[in-house]
Amino acid sequence: MALIAPMPKRKMMNIDRQTIHAIGLQDYKTASPRSFCKRPSTLGIDAGMGLFTRREIAANTVIGEYEGESVSSQNPSEDYAYVFATSHGLIDGRAVYSHVKYINHQAGAKANVISRELHANGRIFILSKRHISANEELFLDYGDGYFWKIPPKV
Repeated sequence: MALIAPMPKRKMMNIDRQTIHAIGLQDYKTASPRSFCKRPSTLGIDAGMGLFTRREIAANTVIGEYEGESVSSQNPSEDYAYVFATSHGLIDGRAVYSHVKYINHQAGAKANVISRELHANGRIFILSKRHISANEELFLDYGDGYFWKIPPKV
């Protein structure tokens, strides 16, 4: 009986196969951060910068991880614009560079990416919902709870 060596773990953007499997993407692809650029959003000047594709992105592609500092809901930053709520607490993305923090909000069908939480440790990954064309702006439905005056208790 021949032994088959296990597949080596594939690391891209600090995401290994075990992590991808845990968020439910057995047949996953990953996009290089170089596949994206930030520029003024198509939503207008009030939206600030947006994240755009430089090339086509297939459905079910990992766009990146939302990274930042873990902060308490009792003592978060005054600026909630880059705060992402998880089941493990809040992630404040202001101080850490992550290209995915430039994804703006659009509700429902206008959103072309989704977020998935790895519940074991509260890491957040952004994935494409569908095929995304080159030069298209990325949008995530932040949910009804995003536009809060104070952060949620988690």
